[in-house]
Amino acid sequence: MRTIVALVVALANFAWATEPAVSSSPATRPALPYVIRSETRNDPPMRLWSVQIDLKDPRTKVKVLGGGEDPDGPGEWQTTLAPVPAIVEKNDLDLAVNASFFAVDKTGQWAGKGYTASQPAKANGWTMTDGKKWSEDNPAWPVLWIDADNRAHLSKTADVKNATPVMMANAWILRDGKAVVAEKGVMTVKHPRTAVGVNADGTLLTLLIVDGRQPGVSIGMTGEEMRVELEKLGCVNAINLDGGGSTTLVERDAA
Repeated sequence: MRTIVALVVALANFAWATEPAVSSSPATRPALPYVIRSETRNDPPMRLWSVQIDLKDPRTKVKVLGGGEDPDGPGEWQTTLAPVPAIVEKNDLDLAVNASFFAVDKTGQWAGKGYTASQPAKANGWTMTDGKKWSEDNPAWPVLWIDADNRAHLSKTADVKNATPVMMANAWILRDGKAVVAEKGVMTVKHPRTAVGVNADGTLLTLLIVDGRQPGVSIGMTGEEMRVELEKLGCVNAINLDGGGSTTLVERDAA
């Protein structure tokens, strides 16, 4: 089995995260090249998940995917929205999270509907799948990319070389081991969040998923709070992905 970890660019607005599904006993379940840990805290109330993925394992492949097919060919839209569980099943994935920020068609039949399955959508910023670039550059935002040796990098778009998957985030959290969280704006507010980080040599990819906007259950985190968690997980570089109602983690039963 080759494990595929997907960073999903466009998805419907499902504000939840799942515990990993396990139907087999630890003795019979095959060893996987990633580890998921979940934690519930009380002061303040918080639910969070970390996923650490071994990129040295030959079964591990990171992909960047849209929700559905391109709805208008050479037109403005690149994909259609779909919930992450549906994308996992359609693409035979083991693990997926939400990824890039995106825009949707709000005209015609989609006017006033918010975010709906099958709605035309496009990724914000540089996006590449299997070597094919399907979204435009945004040089002000950082990107995650995987090189030919299956090592992960977080960088400016100008530094991307020989990448197959590329996806864009909106803000740095850690850069070369130093805190670079914005001190104004959305990164200072507690929200549901998804972030991705890498270790020093790019062989360990870390995903951090935090539930939020649920008083008494989980209130979410600021960018600075995410930085603290990502540093504990060994990340030296980290970026903030789409969050809020898009924050989603899905693992398929690996039995």
